[in-house]
Amino acid sequence: MGSLQPLATRYLKKWALKTINRVDYYVGVSKNISERLKRIYNIDAEYLYPFVKISEFKISDKTEVFFLIVSRLSAYKNIDLAIRVFNKIGMPLKIIGNGSSRKYLGKLATSRSIEFIGRVSEEELINYYSKCRAYIFPGVQKILEYRLLKHKHQADLLLLCCRWSV
Repeated sequence: MGSLQPLATRYLKKWALKTINRVDYYVGVSKNISERLKRIYNIDAEYLYPFVKISEFKISDKTEVFFLIVSRLSAYKNIDLAIRVFNKIGMPLKIIGNGSSRKYLGKLATSRSIEFIGRVSEEELINYYSKCRAYIFPGVQKILEYRLLKHKHQADLLLLCCRWSV
């Protein structure tokens, strides 16, 4: 989509500006998104964090030595950034999720310590969170506040590796 991206972006921005006044009420999924709506479109939006069932979380008595990523495997999620780091350091990384970049990321993962798990049940996911050494969040800042809220109750440590674009 390389050469079409600027054209598509211009079209979407134009469409957004045309249709912006048709909405009765704006709600962002985080304070960051609400601030972005204000900055870009001059729209006042409340923010409402998605509900997180903290009662379902558990902390394991025994932490294992692996790091965890839970994400859709898409280019904009920057999973490649974490894979490159873990290729170099050789520490165990488990990646839960599927997506359009799965094949590419599999080829990029040259270290034997990187494991792609795919989809798991909610119960299995909670188990992985509770046993990991740290949760890795390599994404660009989007709904970061929600991620922090959700995962701070699970993993011992949360590592953020963000690639900022200007």
